[in-house]
Amino acid sequence: MEGALQQSLADKTMLLQEVHHRVKNNLALISSMIQMQMRTLDDEQAVASLTETANRIISMAMVHESIYRSRHIATIDAHDHLTALVNEIIPNFSVGKTIEVDVDAYGCTLDLNSGILYSLIVNELITNSIKYAFEGRDAGENIHFNGM
Repeated sequence: MEGALQQSLADKTMLLQEVHHRVKNNLALISSMIQMQMRTLDDEQAVASLTETANRIISMAMVHESIYRSRHIATIDAHDHLTALVNEIIPNFSVGKTIEVDVDAYGCTLDLNSGILYSLIVNELITNSIKYAFEGRDAGENIHFNGM
């Protein structure tokens, strides 16, 4: 009986991981389609708006990727996830700038809902910091996220 329960749990875990993997792939596909569309535009404001939209989608996709790769299907390591997220976002907005980020969320975990919420918030913080705090500058102090 215990063996059957263990196998059932393993099967369900594998199924959930597959669902997260497929959701991540679908979100990444949507982001890629937006990026392809951006290449056809001459309007800088439209390109900037679509870039922000694509980054929001990537932020959500990365949560699903983190859950897919997590040993614990219900939670992700906040430090690792947010570090990867920041490293994904910064190159899209900081062309020609040197920006360092220090994520300090060691020991914190996020579930799917809070992971998506925090990812979107961090995406907005990074995007707005680069757009406004680094306007007219090529480098700046570390952006420091401490704890959750």
